[in-house]
Amino acid sequence: MRLGWIAPVGVGLAVVIVALGAAFVLPRKAKPISVLTDDPATRVARLRVTPTLPAAVAYAKPVMTDTDASIGHLLLAIWAADHLRWADVEVPESETSLALFRKDPDAERGKRICVDALVLSIRAEPLGTGKTYEGILLRAGAVRARDENATPYRFTAVRSTGDVVERSDARFCGIATGRFSYDSPGGKREGLQLVGMFDLPENRTP
Repeated sequence: MRLGWIAPVGVGLAVVIVALGAAFVLPRKAKPISVLTDDPATRVARLRVTPTLPAAVAYAKPVMTDTDASIGHLLLAIWAADHLRWADVEVPESETSLALFRKDPDAERGKRICVDALVLSIRAEPLGTGKTYEGILLRAGAVRARDENATPYRFTAVRSTGDVVERSDARFCGIATGRFSYDSPGGKREGLQLVGMFDLPENRTP
């Protein structure tokens, strides 16, 4: 009986075995990190270990939109509750404005604003095992001048809010995530959404 076919078959099997072995041995291409493809649990897990504000903004920015409390805004708030420090948000001069957001919102998301303001509203909101504070601010000078065109700010505050309540004068610094709109006695108004904290002694500590 001729067995000449064994050699080529044997070689073929060897090639298959080597190829299969390589498939298990060679490193698989890592899945790119993207907030657009990560599931909700992965998003939170990534943010929990993200060490810096620029990295957190870069991750959440693709899902920051000009809607009330966008996914990107909420993700940044989750990161801020664990990691944000006063040094991250305090700037001598605001880096963006409502006018700049109207011109190019994607270029402005993640920039910082500090405002001396009157707190129009504030309330606690649950966030995981902790909580944040949500509300509306208006520049104190604009309130006194009855400036109907002044920019309102919808804020999410982390860390301490101290004795800040409705009608308090306070300084707030935060990261702009998008625009929002609401109905006021004078008609439809538009403002900016911020994630940040109030300027309080306990928030200035590391």
